[in-house]
Amino acid sequence: MRIVATITAVYLLLALAAPAQTFTVLHTFHRGDGAQPVSALVQGLDGSFYGTTSGAGGTDGHGTIFKITPAGVFTSLHVFSEPPDGATPYGGLTLVPDGTFYGVTSGTSISGLAGTVFKYSSDTLTTLHTFSTEDGAHPYATLLLAADGNLYGTTTQGGTPEQSSIGTVFRITESGDFAGLYNFASGGDDGEYPYGALAQNDAGAIYGTTRFGGAHNQGTLFRINKAGSFTTLYSFCAIGDTCTDGATTFAGLIQGADGAFYGVTYSGGNATCAPSNVCGTAFKYDKNGLITLHSFQGNDGGAPEAPLYQGTDGNLYGTASNGGHADSVCGLVGCGTIFSVTPSGVFNLLYQFCAAAGCADGARPLAGLVQGTDGNFYGATNIGGSSNVGVIYKLSVGLPPFIKLLPGLGVTGQSIRILGNNLLGTTGVTFNGAPAEFTVNTNSFITAKVPAGVTSGTVQVMTPNGVLSSNVAFQVSR
Repeated sequence: MRIVATITAVYLLLALAAPAQTFTVLHTFHRGDGAQPVSALVQGLDGSFYGTTSGAGGTDGHGTIFKITPAGVFTSLHVFSEPPDGATPYGGLTLVPDGTFYGVTSGTSISGLAGTVFKYSSDTLTTLHTFSTEDGAHPYATLLLAADGNLYGTTTQGGTPEQSSIGTVFRITESGDFAGLYNFASGGDDGEYPYGALAQNDAGAIYGTTRFGGAHNQGTLFRINKAGSFTTLYSFCAIGDTCTDGATTFAGLIQGADGAFYGVTYSGGNATCAPSNVCGTAFKYDKNGLITLHSFQGNDGGAPEAPLYQGTDGNLYGTASNGGHADSVCGLVGCGTIFSVTPSGVFNLLYQFCAAAGCADGARPLAGLVQGTDGNFYGATNIGGSSNVGVIYKLSVGLPPFIKLLPGLGVTGQSIRILGNNLLGTTGVTFNGAPAEFTVNTNSFITAKVPAGVTSGTVQVMTPNGVLSSNVAFQVSR
């Protein structure tokens, strides 16, 4: 285990709306500690952030697992070395209530590996499943922890041979029991090559995206239930030759507080931009269909590959892998941006990467954002930094601290983890106003029982520093 104290650089953001916003580099990768992160970080029970890099981690490394504190103290936790633990973890980590992390590796064409599902706990990595191609191959996305306690994911290739190996949806238990749910059909309207993470709505249905396929071969939105019943909801590039509704989706969906789903497309949108020219859109999908919230223009970003994240202010925050500043590191397409967009479509450009000399602030943010319980946003870039293999950063937009729930849905009497900051000395916990039994485990998490008779609503924690509220309403399952 290697611990690195990182020199922090802070870049003030100019000409942005109040409150004051700051961008801070927390860590710069140097290959020996990992290289080229692709997926978003996740906050652990200890208040630190955990993530993966898709490459390096030493001479023979093929990716890493790491953690970093909000102050920038970096720890390398695991180096992937192909068999037996896998290689190239493009997906991020998924936290379950007992503090264990789950993830996937994509494998490599050199080794012939088709990928794995793993768990990481107590400094130990355990491989739960090794893909055989017929049950899927090369998973790319972070796993979904569903309300039933199982993990759901996608593979970008593989499936039964007669389906031409273009992707699957699968389920796996925390102990490793694996089940394939769906095989995508080549040339069908259901889509091809699902790269994005899955999302679940309050009713338990699972939603996802595909990169290609569908009626116009530019990707789809779909719904699937736990039994594998599949429905194609929307086929992109339904509007015009230039796909003004968007085309090709790498990113998965998120469900907003209003019940609608939100996402981004990698290309299309701008009427002057053909799908191959990577512009992209941000969109909303609900019972009324698909609504384009924003079409990227290049100077405000382009080619978004990561899912959106809804902040505690209700706005949707995201990254675009291209656009913004042009630089020798990135070329004329730009080094990427951070943005926000409201559910009604009001767009705000927050940061343009490669604003610092030599792209010390990073470039190509393939990973999305996560909001820490301190109110700040955290993310990573794929390249840039002094070794040009990525950085970890923090973006502060002045939002206050809050609490996260793990899980966000449960039944009365169930124990729920509550993540936060400065929780020692907590005097009360309520679920939608109803007092709950609780135990303060550490300064960064509490265990509370869902009280009898409670209805769905906000969870609040009374601390010596004030009342903290949950970022989402807790859903009581009957």
